[in-house]
Amino acid sequence: MRLKGKVALITGAGSGMGRAASVLFAREGAKVAAIDVTEASAAETARMIKAAGGEAISIRADVSDSEDARAMVEGTVRAFGGLDVLYNNAGIEGESGFIAQLSEEAFDRVIAINLRGVWLGMKYGLPRIVERGGGAVINTASVAGIVGLKGAAAYCAAKAGVISLTRVAALEYGRYNVRVNCICPGVIHTPMVDRITGPEGLQPKFIQRNSVLGRVGSADEIALVFTKNKGAIDAMYARALRDNPALQGKVVIELTIAPSGDITAARVVSSELKDPEFESKLVARIKLFKFDAKDVAALTATKPIDFFPAG
Repeated sequence: MRLKGKVALITGAGSGMGRAASVLFAREGAKVAAIDVTEASAAETARMIKAAGGEAISIRADVSDSEDARAMVEGTVRAFGGLDVLYNNAGIEGESGFIAQLSEEAFDRVIAINLRGVWLGMKYGLPRIVERGGGAVINTASVAGIVGLKGAAAYCAAKAGVISLTRVAALEYGRYNVRVNCICPGVIHTPMVDRITGPEGLQPKFIQRNSVLGRVGSADEIALVFTKNKGAIDAMYARALRDNPALQGKVVIELTIAPSGDITAARVVSSELKDPEFESKLVARIKLFKFDAKDVAALTATKPIDFFPAG
């Protein structure tokens, strides 16, 4: 149990990635404070944890409100005696529209929840983590904070802000033994995605446009990343590959690796997939990998590298 004896506060815990993380953290031994703006949803997450034998409380909080943010942290500390892990996950998709069409109120609301909420969580949570001698902060950003999405100006701006805020916090609090990281998920099947896709749901065209693997992710996959359960992650990806016929087959890709570990060039040498568009996306993703410089010397031009091992 990797988190035995630790106290974790998770916002947006009433559904999606927040609920999945809450349940998994508790399974790994953490005492969990499930925070959500919808009181009943937070309470249901806490109930699920207790039913499985874990420890949890639920707190209703609007993360964009300073008093609520302070109260959720203090309520967690009162209940469990401290704070070790802060997961700022709460967020909304907001109103869709081009920049000039977006109302000021809609823009401000997304920034308030998705960016100010993360800052407030750290503002009140970090001092409590430092008191414990260190811990971890996780912030939910998004690939939308790295690339632009039409009609999502406020969301993209907020998530880009979360990435920068995370970098600053990591620099400021590393000296206090606090690790600060953010995650940048792609399309994950959550209630938010259901709202975005509407009654028609996740259509194949939407999935292919947004995922190099030809599928959307699950909230459980994101939660598993936090506990670094490599065996479970490998097994999950192996199942995803097995269940998607379009991804079954060997692809040989030639890489050029610089002494620094960066992949400077990549090309498909042979492929059984017969899908040039997918192969192009795969090459683009693989070029984002980086090897540890100390391992580069051990690589040879003919050594095969399995980026997606079967499990």
